[in-house]
Amino acid sequence: MKKYGGKKPLTFAGIFVLVAAVEYLVFYHFAPDFLTTGLIELTAKILHVIVSVLDSSILLMGERLRFPKMDLIIIYECTGGFAMFIFSACVIAYPSSIASKIWGHVFGVIGVFIINMGRLLVLSLSALYARNLFDFIHKYLWQATFIILVLLMWFIWINVFVEKKKSAKSKNDKKK
Repeated sequence: MKKYGGKKPLTFAGIFVLVAAVEYLVFYHFAPDFLTTGLIELTAKILHVIVSVLDSSILLMGERLRFPKMDLIIIYECTGGFAMFIFSACVIAYPSSIASKIWGHVFGVIGVFIINMGRLLVLSLSALYARNLFDFIHKYLWQATFIILVLLMWFIWINVFVEKKKSAKSKNDKKK
């Protein structure tokens, strides 16, 4: 990609760092408690609905899911918010149209939500059936996997929402 030659990588990196820092401050550090608490409780409720299909004895107590062998406490970091900050900063920093950026955020919110629910489901399965693997899956496996999947989503966004639109536009311009 020619657009990544010269100063463009530094421009991307600078915008990315600035946007990620602002999003972190706004949506995490200075976010009102009712928003963060609401997101935590919503995540816990959705997860409870999903895991109740596997085991109806799992109880929901606020942000805590009580499994037979352990409790799973949902905190803000469990909501996928940080992954969304990273994805959002990548989308905003990448040179593309406003429409592509809007579609990127729609795609990102949905994608991060699905990935995060999958992550929490895997953690719940390990809490139910393989408690000895829980810490490894939580601390190591999903940390790296989540980063890789968010970057993969970003590459998909570039190819589907940015590059295809650019190539379609250039084809239309050539026809004129």
